[in-house]
Amino acid sequence: IAFWGLIFYGILAVSLFFAYLTEESNYLRIALLLAVLGFAFDLFLFLYSVFVLGTVCNLCLLTYLVTLGILILAYLTNKKLNEGFRVDFSKLLTNKVIFIAFVLTALSVSVGTAGIIHASTKNENSVVKEDPDTMLMRARNLFITEFEKKPAVNINTADAPRIGSSNPVLTIIDFADFQCPFCKRMSEKLHKLLEDFPDWIQVIYKHYPLDKNCNSRMRRQLHEGSCELSYASYCAYKQNKFWAFHDLVYAKQAELHENVNDAKIRQLAVQAGLNPNSLLACMKDPTTKQVIINDIEEGNRLGVNSTPTIYLNNRKLNVRFMDFFLEQYLYYKLQQLQKH
Repeated sequence: IAFWGLIFYGILAVSLFFAYLTEESNYLRIALLLAVLGFAFDLFLFLYSVFVLGTVCNLCLLTYLVTLGILILAYLTNKKLNEGFRVDFSKLLTNKVIFIAFVLTALSVSVGTAGIIHASTKNENSVVKEDPDTMLMRARNLFITEFEKKPAVNINTADAPRIGSSNPVLTIIDFADFQCPFCKRMSEKLHKLLEDFPDWIQVIYKHYPLDKNCNSRMRRQLHEGSCELSYASYCAYKQNKFWAFHDLVYAKQAELHENVNDAKIRQLAVQAGLNPNSLLACMKDPTTKQVIINDIEEGNRLGVNSTPTIYLNNRKLNVRFMDFFLEQYLYYKLQQLQKH
């Protein structure tokens, strides 16, 4: 990206410079086209940095502002050309001093970008030669430091289904939807963790069905039948069979897709070892629906807007990093306990 940034600003600076020297409008049009493309790419990078990487570098912000400035000024100048005005190139961008400063700014960003490339090339060998375990440890420590800066939030888990250690090092709270395929995969990962670390991990389930029938946040229907499955799972919980029902529903997720009715739930109840009549009666109890709505409202308060959403020791964890991070964080917490 830094290399292409250098190329972009270099061509842009050359276009503006020739526009000034030759008074040819075509060079300005080239500059406008480059500015449009550059700003579109900058916008993509900015959104990616904010919403995926969760950070924005200061140099990047500077280049975004420079590109935006070029875009605005090139547009205004081209607009005058299209309206039939002759552009006084000696006063381009208000006056010659501003124009020259503008070109120098673009060139300075190019030089800065080149400096980054040079620095990264210079350090490339040392990075490659670094011990992989050391690199992993550094990445882990950086991730943990950033993760623990997040404030822990209050989540009501007093009457929520849980499985695993009664005295856990890590508590994983899973806001999930029984019709969500990603939640099914997450459930499989969590079961594997519970098998590998039975004395250290506890998993708590919180309902967040993406179903308009009980989730007022939903503007369109995503997983019809999820509310009914949440009601049924709560009633299974009342019969001390939540996790048996939970695992069965995920195992049969494909055949339950938008095909949830009393007959299906009765069948699931029997297979999970539940009393089907009691379960169906429990599902019709207004208290049952309110329990699920309470979970949904708590999720909304926390900013949950997709499933699965994972909280690790009451801190929100980006599920993209879970495979790498969770075991590493567990080892880190165990090391902390041993020190004390």
